[in-house]
Amino acid sequence: MVDLCLSEAITVQMPAALRHLFATVLIFCQPKDPASLWDKYYPSLSEDYSREYTCDTYIIRVLTVRKVEQHLEEMGKSLRSFGLGHLSEPQDSVRQRTRDITDTLNAPIPEDCMLCRTSLNSDQQHVFDVIMEHVTANKPGAFFVDGPGGTGKTYLYNALYA
Repeated sequence: MVDLCLSEAITVQMPAALRHLFATVLIFCQPKDPASLWDKYYPSLSEDYSREYTCDTYIIRVLTVRKVEQHLEEMGKSLRSFGLGHLSEPQDSVRQRTRDITDTLNAPIPEDCMLCRTSLNSDQQHVFDVIMEHVTANKPGAFFVDGPGGTGKTYLYNALYA
């Protein structure tokens, strides 16, 4: 049943959707042999990365595993939960932090956040400029933005995020 589901999906789904489906299958279908499913469907799960990184099989594998792991983590599981921990690289705390930062930086920025910068009020603009001055000059700093509800703190955060 699981094999049929994945076999049909590879004919119509893009690799990103297949990786998400693979994670969903692991969690909700509890296949008897997840490793053989991985081996069988890995070429389809990694097809987009294979085109982008034609000669680097290591990068292709790391990116594919990372994306499946990311989907599993969103659902409170990991590859280890399914006996697939060997696919992941050993992670120390520094590497995990780096991965978290990379994942955050690669997250898509919503269009409405991109537009926030152009319509900040004067107080928001001042805070934005001070913080960005530190960022662009690579100066350390900690900032605390305080104000009552509805004064635009989240709007400012969205502008900074973008």
